[in-house]
Order: sequence, then structure tokens, then C-alpha cells
Amino acid sequence: MKSESETLKGMIAQSLAESTCLSDIPEVGDYVLQPSGPLGCLTEVGVIQEGLVGVFNSTLSALEFVRERMEKEQFYPSVWWCSDHGNFWLIDDNGSEIRGR
Repeated sequence: MKSESETLKGMIAQSLAESTCLSDIPEVGDYVLQPSGPLGCLTEVGVIQEGLVGVFNSTLSALEFVRERMEKEQFYPSVWWCSDHGNFWLIDDNGSEIRGR
């Protein structure tokens, strides 16, 4: 017989599996931008399973870096924004949210 803890862990795992679509979270190779520094005055850029690739004075500079790097590598993964609360959403190359996915 399972303990309450094991049962709860199983219920949480099942709930996550049912509610999370892979396209709703960043995948390996995707870019993630997030606010950084005092009051979010900087923007960090990371790549899933690569780590931090840059810190920029503005989101526009960060997006320009991402566009140039994609063009140089000829690899065009998804770009995500991660809020200071840990919520992710897809953004386009201008930083606008992509809806309806």
C-alpha cells in the first residue's frame, strides 16, 4: 500500500502530465529571456541546456543578439520570456507575445 506522500506525489505528477503540453514550456535549444538586475533593469538571455549566453542593458538589445545568433547558426528555435514569477510565454523577434498556441 502506498503512503500518503507517494500517493500525493503520484497525483501531482499525473496532474502535471495532463495539463502541460510540451509546446507550453521551453525545450532544449530554445532561448529564454528574463529580467535581471535591480528592478529588472537588465535582460538575461539563456539557452536551454547551454546556460547563460549574455546579459544586456535592454530587451531590444537582447532580442537583437538572439536574431543575429540565430542567423549566424542558421538555427531558429523558439524564444521565450520568463517573468520574474517564473511564468513562460512565447515571444516573437520583436518581443511581442505569441498567442493561440
